[in-house]
Amino acid sequence: MNVGRRPRPVAAPARGAVRGGRAALAVVVVLSLAALAVLVGGCAGGPRPAGEGRESARLPPRTADALRQVHLRAGQLAWGNVIVGSTLGEVEREAGERVPPPEGPGELCDSYRAEVEVRGQPLDLELTGPAESSRVRAIGVELPAPIDVHAVAAALKQRLPGLQWVPSRHERELAEHEVERPMYRLAPEQIVWIDPRFGIWIGDPCVD
Repeated sequence: MNVGRRPRPVAAPARGAVRGGRAALAVVVVLSLAALAVLVGGCAGGPRPAGEGRESARLPPRTADALRQVHLRAGQLAWGNVIVGSTLGEVEREAGERVPPPEGPGELCDSYRAEVEVRGQPLDLELTGPAESSRVRAIGVELPAPIDVHAVAAALKQRLPGLQWVPSRHERELAEHEVERPMYRLAPEQIVWIDPRFGIWIGDPCVD
């Protein structure tokens, strides 16, 4: 009677090989979970506009918050609910208080000036006259110092697509990044002016 060969015993894997295999599997699992988290996060947040967040990260929180209120409403520049072209009475209703009597007219321009605080934000107003029915010509938004002009300009360009730099008539040889107080325009009477000594002006400000 032929006796078959006994099967050879299978050697147990070495302990080091088992530990190595488990470690490799753990690494694969961790990497897979990380990739899934990135994918889910990207889908949930949706695509971001180019450059979003890069310039705002350079701005102080108070400055970033103030600039988020700049927008177009009914074709006019506005800060919050204060709109260029609105009456002084409408601004007072938005502020919830009386505006001190406007001062003016100025030496360089025929506009009047008044100060008001809306939602905790100091605003300077250029007005067509001293009466309650006079209209807002420009809104000055005071920003905390120091003011990073280029970061502010980048944030405003994101808020107001189509904003174009206007070369200085006094310093035509300078590039945009070299101008200390750059001016931008959406339309002939829709101007954005950045003054590092104060903040920004929107509307049709008296520019010296």
